[in-house]
Amino acid sequence: MPHFRPTSLALISLVLAACASTSPTENPPQKRMDSAASEAYSIHDRTSKRVVVQLCLPDKTANFDEVVVDESIIPEDADAQDLRQLFKSAHQRELKVSQTESTLHRLRAWVPPQNNHEYPKHWVNVSLNSNTNGVFSHSSPSADIIGATESGQPVFMSETNDSPKAVLALSVAYQPEEMTRTHEFWFSLPRDIPSDHFTEWRPPFSEEVDSNETNTWWRLAHGKQAEKYPIISKKHPTMRFRLMSMDDSLSMDKKHRRAITAAQLRHVIDSPDDQSYPFFLPPKEEDIPPCH
Repeated sequence: MPHFRPTSLALISLVLAACASTSPTENPPQKRMDSAASEAYSIHDRTSKRVVVQLCLPDKTANFDEVVVDESIIPEDADAQDLRQLFKSAHQRELKVSQTESTLHRLRAWVPPQNNHEYPKHWVNVSLNSNTNGVFSHSSPSADIIGATESGQPVFMSETNDSPKAVLALSVAYQPEEMTRTHEFWFSLPRDIPSDHFTEWRPPFSEEVDSNETNTWWRLAHGKQAEKYPIISKKHPTMRFRLMSMDDSLSMDKKHRRAITAAQLRHVIDSPDDQSYPFFLPPKEEDIPPCH
């Protein structure tokens, strides 16, 4: 079953479940704690600016197929209950639909890996340490693949529920091809984060070889200073950042939401017994610069 961001495709998730290098930041993450202690943030505030993260894996590749879908098979006014019934009928081979040329929509479908150089999943888990209103926390939001750089490197994105002042550090556990084990790569936010575009790709400030011994996440979650370890991987992950409100995100996704739901439904109609739903993405809208 595919993983969708809850802020953009909540209805689809409910239905499917029912049916089946720049310089490192000048500020170490710990220095943000005092200002973050007074920062109250509510995930229910749809206009507050949240940190959006993109992650690039420079030593991997990703491929996508173009898909043309008829979005008219999903009624424009369909609610969650309507969608559940559509998918249920499709699984039971009872749904018959016809194609209308005027409602065709172009999407992309992530292609599962064909070799070891292609990243094996369409998502990656990102760890987030934050301090909101004096409360320290550690979470692991999922980042979905959103495309590839001009060099074919996979790019993943996660929309956090945190303001920039609340974020202490982010990390990703990853094994570069040059290494024999998984390392934890730690990132801090830049001083200034734009709201209309992403920053340049930024390197990690620390590479943790054995996180079970050093436990940076635990130190940050308990209000302690994050230790800085040397960057030893040549092909390390990179991150870039921007600010976005929930309203901004919903507005950007709205024009593709119906088409992606229709693509999922079409897959069920064509393959009602296949439980491995393809992962569909919006069409490519901009070039993403290489991350190394």
